[in-house]
Amino acid sequence: MAITITCSPAMLGWLGKAFPNATKISVFKQFEQKELTDEQMKSLIRQGIIDDIGEISPAVYAMLKTLAYADTAFRIQLIKLSNVSEKTAYFFEEQGVSVDQQGGVYTIRYPIPVEDSITDYREFIGDGRYIDVPFKKIGNCDAIKAAVSTMDCQRKAVLTGLGNEEEFRLAFEEKVINDQIASDQVLAIGSWLTIFEGKPSIQKAIDAGYIIKKDNLLLLADDWLSLSTSCLLLDLTVDLLFVKKADEQHEVSRARAFVFDRHNILYVEENRGMMEVSTTSGRDLIEILKNLLQNT
Repeated sequence: MAITITCSPAMLGWLGKAFPNATKISVFKQFEQKELTDEQMKSLIRQGIIDDIGEISPAVYAMLKTLAYADTAFRIQLIKLSNVSEKTAYFFEEQGVSVDQQGGVYTIRYPIPVEDSITDYREFIGDGRYIDVPFKKIGNCDAIKAAVSTMDCQRKAVLTGLGNEEEFRLAFEEKVINDQIASDQVLAIGSWLTIFEGKPSIQKAIDAGYIIKKDNLLLLADDWLSLSTSCLLLDLTVDLLFVKKADEQHEVSRARAFVFDRHNILYVEENRGMMEVSTTSGRDLIEILKNLLQNT
């Protein structure tokens, strides 16, 4: 039986009291457990979540049990300017439940509406097969981070040149790149640098051949330059968080996709202590999201 319920943070906290041994990754761990107002209790009753004496219905309890004892969770965030849409899929004993969060409202669904979710993602990402600039690098995190920051400098230079109807610069002083590394500007890829281990190192990027030093100026290698001039205006960021229980610990990994347009999508992920940066098609990104929602 399909179930959909809508809760506020306070309501989720109250429901979490029924699961005192919830796992560390449970959604219930996010909220304070306190008494509800009469209106909040009435909302739970109207939705059939609890009965008149406050007991959780058996069907809803079975669904919430997955949220409480989940050993695997995948969070998908779509970030467009200041708007964030979030879906987290929780899995326990081969059962999956999704939690959508937007504007402080949580919608919980069983089973996970995979096809409906994928249809929504296609609206934002597209599902094209083509890639404008094929690109793939797996390297030291410090070097990759410095190269991507230089890529941001190049992107801004191209856009400024286009706006002023003049040639754009291809080489930068080291200070310009260091300022970019330290910034979190709207135009820049920005804060993704902070989600991965390591500190950007211009010298390591030079040693790896990502950046070329010429006459005390720094410029991108040809493949990085092609990528920069193709990936100009960022339209959407897709942030992915993976958590899996392994023995008594939890394995956590991150990835991000930057959607500039349907044929220019940059995918960044950790790869065994290294960082991988590659371009991907909309269709392949959609397939990644579908596999996460199906836990396959």
